[in-house]
Amino acid sequence: MDNYQSITLAKAKAKLKADALVGAMFEVDYEADSKGNYVMLKITVTGYPAVYNTFRNATEQDAWMMKFYPYNMIEQDVQCAPIEATTKNTRK
Repeated sequence: MDNYQSITLAKAKAKLKADALVGAMFEVDYEADSKGNYVMLKITVTGYPAVYNTFRNATEQDAWMMKFYPYNMIEQDVQCAPIEATTKNTRK
C-alpha cells in the first residue's frame, strides 16, 4: 500500500510542479470481486503543494534547528494552495 501512496504523491507533485505536498492525507478505497480479490484500488491524496523559492546554506546560528530536519534541509518562502489528486489502479 505504501508504494501506491508514494506513486500517487509523486504523480500529484509532478502534475503540480511542486517540491512537496504539505499536510498530505490519503484516502484509500477498493473494490473486491466475489472471491475477495482486490480488482480496483483508488488512492486519493489531498494537501497543499509547496514550492521552494530560495535555498541557502545553514549557518552556525541555524545549528539548533538542524535536529528537526532529518535530511538536513532548510526551507524558506513556501507558497501553498489547496489541491486534490487521484490515482486509480485496476487489476484484472
